Amino acid sequence: SIPRTEVEMAAVWRAMDVDCSGTASLREFDPAAYQALGSFRLWTHKHYGSVVQLFRELDDNGNGRVSLTELGAIKRGPNGFTGSVPLVFSLLDVNGERLLTEYDVKFLDNWDVWWEEWETVLRKRRRWLRGGGGRRHMPQQTSEAMSVYPSD
Repeated sequence: SIPRTEVEMAAVWRAMDVDCSGTASLREFDPAAYQALGSFRLWTHKHYGSVVQLFRELDDNGNGRVSLTELGAIKRGPNGFTGSVPLVFSLLDVNGERLLTEYDVKFLDNWDVWWEEWETVLRKRRRWLRGGGGRRHMPQQTSEAMSVYPSD
């Protein structure tokens, strides 16, 4: 049921804010969406310079919209996107129009995925050190989600 009291709302917030940072990130709220959009963003910046530039190149007919079929072209070739195009499309098509506009995707260009990953590593290290851990097993790497991001 829907939380109705302050205590119930606090419990919902605590469940979403897994690392107790005071914010509920996409990674905490929906790890699969975080990985899908993060890998898409990193891939587009590597191969096209920006998500908006990719969008403009895929808009063959110049109507300012990209369909799932048009977006599917990114799978082609030796450096094609290896993630799930239908998942990325559905995550970006928040209005359910079955078409993406530049407005739907441009926020990804401002997302600093690597900084977010670094902040996660720092939070893990701080928690680990506060817990009295020795240097032997100190967290060194980014999250498991980052390990599946394209590196080509």
